[in-house]
Amino acid sequence: MAATNFGSHAMQRVLLIAALLSASLAGCGRKESSDKAGPTPPPPDLPGVYAGSFACSNCKAISATLWIRADERFFLRQTYLGDDGAAQDTSYAFGRWSWDETSAELVLSSHGPDRRFKRLDGERLEQLAAVASAAKSVLTRDPNAPAFTDHVRLDGESAMSDRSATFKQCVTGLELTIADNQSLKELRRLHRALNPTHKVARTAVDAHIVAAGAATSEQLVIDKVIAMKPGSGC
Repeated sequence: MAATNFGSHAMQRVLLIAALLSASLAGCGRKESSDKAGPTPPPPDLPGVYAGSFACSNCKAISATLWIRADERFFLRQTYLGDDGAAQDTSYAFGRWSWDETSAELVLSSHGPDRRFKRLDGERLEQLAAVASAAKSVLTRDPNAPAFTDHVRLDGESAMSDRSATFKQCVTGLELTIADNQSLKELRRLHRALNPTHKVARTAVDAHIVAAGAATSEQLVIDKVIAMKPGSGC
């Protein structure tokens, strides 16, 4: 009988220890879950102009200026510098930006792979390289930087009416009124000759963006019409 009681008490102790262990593990699980960081909303002051340099494998450095617009579009200018520091070539990228709330990263989407940036603080963005050992590339906010007014080639679609003319860039979807100048007259002539039904036309131009009076209004000034394909849009 004593042996039976001893076995019963031992079993009770085993069950008690198992229950305590289970409760402890469950508590740890709840703590780990509560400590997990939630989504990070986009910083309201993220838009602005950032400048710095990127590492370059076949040049001294790449001087970069990044315009992060409030309309979720971006313009990026990259100037390749030779060993003597002189500018050799300049390229441009245009696209849309978004904020990854899970990783708290700025994502630039355009042709080719996305670019990702970590926000170090309110003034600096660090480009995240595909290779961990790559040199760090940091762009710093430049409050005195001008608006984007570079003369660049833009591919998009133009549309004409009797009263207005617009151009929409394909990559960004940015649609602008075309300023009245001699190049607009040439574009209208091409539309009348090649596109009499007033459909949109795939168009390539050399152009630049200017302020149109109001603080948030812009116009596209066409410097040269390169090509036009009627009836074909973005």
